[in-house]
Amino acid sequence: MLRSKKDGLARGFTIIEMLVVLGMIAILASLVLTGVHGVRLQAKKTKARHDVEQIATAWGNYLQEYRRFPKTVTVTKMDSAALSILRGETAGPDNPQRLTFMEFKSATTNYADPWGSLYEVALDQDLDNKVTVPGLASPLYRSVAVWSKGPDGVAGTKDDIRSWQR
Repeated sequence: MLRSKKDGLARGFTIIEMLVVLGMIAILASLVLTGVHGVRLQAKKTKARHDVEQIATAWGNYLQEYRRFPKTVTVTKMDSAALSILRGETAGPDNPQRLTFMEFKSATTNYADPWGSLYEVALDQDLDNKVTVPGLASPLYRSVAVWSKGPDGVAGTKDDIRSWQR
């Protein structure tokens, strides 16, 4: 409360008034930060969803082109070997035409999700349209499965991002 000069006191705020204002600012700041955290988490999930779909599409394109998957990849992480195949970096048995199926930043040696874990891939090597994903009781009826362990970094939990689920 402001005091008038008639009372003989200088104008200003009391300590209580200052503490109330600071408390209100702290409450508002915590609400804003909570909202920002939720938005950031959703943005990371959206990026991971996009990435798993792009990886699945790239391996699907590989299958269409060569009518097989590389023998060196069954269930793998998106490590330097998998990136090299999809980039078409070297001619060899895994990508003889050196076709580019997916582009990555040139310095990328591994392809990790927004939480730092490498994306994982299961490919249908025997072309029976079934892949086995670790942690799932039954096989998936598809040629390619790609997943991220999600924010908790543990496979098989409800926060996983999977190419076969929307």
